[in-house]
Parts: sequence; C-alpha cells; structure tokens
Amino acid sequence: MVSNERLRSRTPLTLILGATLAGFVFGCSTVSVDNDYDPAVDFGNLKTFAWIEKQSTDEAPTIADNTLLSDRIERSVNAVLEAKGLSQAPRGEADFLISQHIGVQQKLQVDTTQYGYGYGFGYGAWGGPIGGFPSQTTVSQYEQGTLVIDFVRPENKNLIWRGTGQSRVRKTTSPQEREKLIREAVTKILNQFPPKKK
Repeated sequence: MVSNERLRSRTPLTLILGATLAGFVFGCSTVSVDNDYDPAVDFGNLKTFAWIEKQSTDEAPTIADNTLLSDRIERSVNAVLEAKGLSQAPRGEADFLISQHIGVQQKLQVDTTQYGYGYGFGYGAWGGPIGGFPSQTTVSQYEQGTLVIDFVRPENKNLIWRGTGQSRVRKTTSPQEREKLIREAVTKILNQFPPKKK
C-alpha cells in the first residue's frame, strides 16, 4: 500500500501569489509526468467521481486561490475522466474524490560553454604540459510549475492514486490559449490512469 507520508512529501510548495501567475500555464510539450498508486485498489471498479469540498483559509492568497486556473483544471479533469467512461456523482455517492494541488518554484539553470581553440599553459603533476579550452558559465533563473491530481477514498481521504506533472511555466496571451494548454497538460497526466499494474 502507498505510504501517505511518502506521497505527502512529494506535494509541491506553493511559493508565488496566484495573482502573479494569472497569465502563466504549463507548456504541454515539456510536461514531465509521473504517478503513484495503491496496488491493492481495483481501479476497474471505480466508475464515479466527485471533487473534495474546497476548504476556506485565512492565510494570504496563493496560486491555489486563483479560481480561474483551478476551474480550468477542474473542467479539464472532468472532461478527460468522462471520455474514459467515468461520470460525476454527488460527493456522498462517488467511488472516489479528487483534489488538485498547484505550485510554482524558482529554479536555477547553470550552463557552461567552451569556446575557441587556444590552450592554457602549465605543467601537470607528472611534469607534462596541460591545457584546455576557455569556457564561460552562465546562470539563469526560471519558474517550474507543478500540478498534482489526487484521487482519494471518500470514507477516510486516503490516497489511492496520484498523478504529477512538472514543466517550466510560460506566459500566455489569452484565456483560450490557457484553457488549451491546461487541457493538454491534464490529459498527459491522466493518460497514466488507470495505472497499468506490473
């Protein structure tokens, strides 16, 4: 059975306010996906789903509070699951419940480029000449977005499946483009469901 503690440790930290990320979404072609699940669950018996009730909080708003973004994710998840033959049901009657977690982290990329044909001068430990190409190292900063989709048991909220997608975030210019890219990213994550047991 999947360890809840191990799964929780992979939940992304939300670092940037939702208002700041209103125009950013995943770039689908670069989304890296992964999944984890409880092998004791018979996923073939899961036919209906509902969303976990959103909890109110007094904390400062985060990207997770961006309802435009979370609504796009929810619509996409619903559409993909319905295309797989599942259907929505009242929360008290669903076979499993769904929650989403979204976050953005600052990352650094370090690139070293060698150039030219000159050799440095000097002697190695054994007295022989040594040399090398001049090089230049650049450091750039980028933002990595993470989307986690959790399926849990209705009775105790224990995880039964988790799908994760990570990608650099990109600026978009229209709500239609954001909707399209979110749908593509969610589709790629949910292509892993139901899991293929080994």
